[in-house]
Amino acid sequence: MKVIINIQTPSFYTKFNFLTFEVHEIGNTWVSIKGLNPELPLNQTDFTFSEVFIVDIEKEMQMARENSDWSGGEATRKFESLKKYCEFRKIKDKTFFVPAQ
Repeated sequence: MKVIINIQTPSFYTKFNFLTFEVHEIGNTWVSIKGLNPELPLNQTDFTFSEVFIVDIEKEMQMARENSDWSGGEATRKFESLKKYCEFRKIKDKTFFVPAQ
């Protein structure tokens, strides 16, 4: 999953505005990106939902829904976090059940 950073307040990280990064982890109010600081490439930086836009959210939601339906566990946590992001951004959840084949 990828995000575009869009920070409105002055910050060290505003230099990354409008650039796309791979998400390391997602929570109920934040996303984490690894490696933004070259001197500390393994460190994670957390951004709130208001500071990022998830790229291709409908595709990400459907994929997370299918993984959650089939696997549960961590996949369900990710799907629930994406639902929270959609609630925050006022994006309607258009996911649907896909039977395992």
